[in-house]
Amino acid sequence: MFDRAMEGVRKIVDMPDRRAALLIRLMLQNGGRLSNSKRGQFDELTDPEIAGMEQVVQRAVAEAPEDITGMRK
Repeated sequence: MFDRAMEGVRKIVDMPDRRAALLIRLMLQNGGRLSNSKRGQFDELTDPEIAGMEQVVQRAVAEAPEDITGMRK
């Protein structure tokens, strides 16, 4: 699931793996969305880029088996 999200994020924007991983973790902690309070950590990203990455992360979670993510019911 994480690898799929990382792959999708990389297709949208070129950023270091460490930053992309942080972005994905923050989105996962907030139901697949980047919270407004964390948005400032990624000022270099446009709103459309963030929206696209949120969709990628949400799709990766939705397609992942429950036993892997522990997030789906």
